[in-house]
Amino acid sequence: MLEWIVSSSLLIAVVMAIRYICLGRISPAMQYALWGLVLIRLLLPFTVGESAISIENALRTGGGYAVSEPAAPTGFAYDAQPSEELPPTGGTAVAEDITPLLPYLWLTGTAALTLWFAAVNFSMYLRLRRDRVLFDTAGRLPVYIAENIDSPCIFGILRPAVYVTPVVAEDERTYFHAISHELAHYRHFDHIWALLRCAVLAMHWYNPLVWWAAIVSRRDAELFADDAVLRRIGDENRADYGRTLLSIASGSLHRSSILRCGTGMSIGGKSMKERIVMIAGQRKRAFVLAMAVLLTVLITAGCAFTGAPKERLDMDRGVFVTINAEDVYGLGMNMENSGGGVSHADGSSFKPGERIKLDNDDMGAGMQRFELTAYDQNEQIITRGKFNVMFTEDTRCEIELNENLKFELKVIDPPVPEQGEAEAAEEFRDDKATAFDLISKLVDGEPVDGTLLLCCVSALDPSDWAALEQRYADTDWWSPVWSTLNSASIGTDQRLRDEHMMRIFLSSDGAYSEGVAELIARQADADPAAFSAALSGLESPQREQIEKTLSITAEAE
Repeated sequence: MLEWIVSSSLLIAVVMAIRYICLGRISPAMQYALWGLVLIRLLLPFTVGESAISIENALRTGGGYAVSEPAAPTGFAYDAQPSEELPPTGGTAVAEDITPLLPYLWLTGTAALTLWFAAVNFSMYLRLRRDRVLFDTAGRLPVYIAENIDSPCIFGILRPAVYVTPVVAEDERTYFHAISHELAHYRHFDHIWALLRCAVLAMHWYNPLVWWAAIVSRRDAELFADDAVLRRIGDENRADYGRTLLSIASGSLHRSSILRCGTGMSIGGKSMKERIVMIAGQRKRAFVLAMAVLLTVLITAGCAFTGAPKERLDMDRGVFVTINAEDVYGLGMNMENSGGGVSHADGSSFKPGERIKLDNDDMGAGMQRFELTAYDQNEQIITRGKFNVMFTEDTRCEIELNENLKFELKVIDPPVPEQGEAEAAEEFRDDKATAFDLISKLVDGEPVDGTLLLCCVSALDPSDWAALEQRYADTDWWSPVWSTLNSASIGTDQRLRDEHMMRIFLSSDGAYSEGVAELIARQADADPAAFSAALSGLESPQREQIEKTLSITAEAE
């Protein structure tokens, strides 16, 4: 809704500026037509199409929350535990958020104004029906004499009619001018525009710019009708028409007149001055100025009516978070030396299923350690998750914040091309020496092929794991290895991937086997049929060990 308010307000401001700068220099028809764009934008709560110059682009936020403390890159845990809420900083209380009440406030105002609008028009209808006397017919419209009106007008939507005062009906010239003026309103559908103007005011009652636009557009409707009459009666009758307007001028209307579904020949005040100036002597219309106005309005309409281009996220490189938890209002992303976050510009919460891309200029190739933080509407921490991910030039990291307020990490590399069984067997080869080389590259921050690492690490035995722990005693070597194995745990030829991961689990121990157990559980959920086929190929004691581990993992979750 914020984009709707801002875009319509911008359009009103531009049209208003054009109106006052170019008054008398562009035709009243063009001047009045500009308000048609404003009316359409105020009635449409959605955008049409996409463009890079839309208001929605300007409203997008890239830093709703800032995480100031760097994340501690410890371990390889990727399930975050809910954290206790932090007290407000500086000892100040957080103001109560009224955002959830705003829709009810808007509905209350809209309902109240709609009732007022109905009351004003029903009262007008009863007065006219009670006192009117049929006098004439103008075109297809009946003309009535009514004593309780300020000036000639058209009233009615389904059965519009012209109403004139007794004074106007007595003078032939005044009557002719008044009927010509009201018929011009009828041809311009101004009685319909009056109804739509009332609807817009009811919807946007909170916006003073909309009220201003309604008042000024009504004055421009009178200018347009005057111009139509003058073109019909000729320049030689300008003075007579001007005197008619002055003779029936009744000053400013009652303040409720802006909510009437009708037109009025005299609305008094500043409008009468503008109309007399136009009637007294038309300025020369500037064609170049009219084209400049048209171009300006088209550009502004492009900003106001269109939405931001939809992000093509599916194959982008980076970190993507899918929110499946309730009442999450912000996400913070923090790396070792930088931080930032995202939230909705209007302060609303993320909707379940909403997918967000987190950008960070420091996200390069190699091992990346970062922390994600979820915030509630008071900017209090809901939960945190720490990650270690090996990035290549086109790695996409998918993370889910689930209903239990836990972050779940899934690293997706570009799809592995389809291949035959012989090629798959060649890819899934065992090579201890290659395993040590690949792990060394990972420790140095170099990216490696995840599938190759999976195959080669599965060839290691318990003594090899002990050798690795001794070699990298002072280095966090397991985090990049686990992350890369995670990226290769699911893909084509899933049964072979499951077999290799089971072999890694059976040969490792301690913290390493606990980490691999998480990957095995993920594989079991991803493709149960392939996992069962791989499990059936193991000997009974090994199969029971893995089944027991899966049972323990499920109970822990």
